[in-house]
Amino acid sequence: MNSRRRVTRLITADEVSEDLGISRKLVYRLAREGALRVVRLAGRTIRFDRAEVDLFVRRGGAARSGQPRESAQ
Repeated sequence: MNSRRRVTRLITADEVSEDLGISRKLVYRLAREGALRVVRLAGRTIRFDRAEVDLFVRRGGAARSGQPRESAQ
């Protein structure tokens, strides 16, 4: 049997924020609204599948968010 498994690279909300040029708060909102799929780990910890984030970008999701990056304070 020659089955191929996809290796999932999980990234944090901070990494998504940096990659997309949006605030971490917006990343979490997009996740809550279902626009970005999440992988739930123990407790309240979530991560994002790199391939899913890339798909979100290819579909124009980052541009549609329409909100500039909020400055970190």
